[in-house]
Amino acid sequence: MTVTLDDVSCLLHLVIEGMLLAREGSMPKTKAKDMMVHLLGADVVKAWKQVERTNGGHARFSWLKDIFKEHFRQAQEAHQAGHIVEIL
Repeated sequence: MTVTLDDVSCLLHLVIEGMLLAREGSMPKTKAKDMMVHLLGADVVKAWKQVERTNGGHARFSWLKDIFKEHFRQAQEAHQAGHIVEIL
């Protein structure tokens, strides 16, 4: 399964624009953790471990991949239970 930027934009309601890796300065770990929890639906403890592991407001792609896989799994279960009409 391939996840594109369009998929990310649609699923997470995030606007994808600008430079891919535009860095205007470092983000505090607490803000990064809060964003991961609020915007990605990450577990608080796992998000905090991720920012500690990456030593800043960053996340590894493998960790993000695991989050997306979990969201897709939950969507498929909801679809099978009749809670979602269609998965695009």
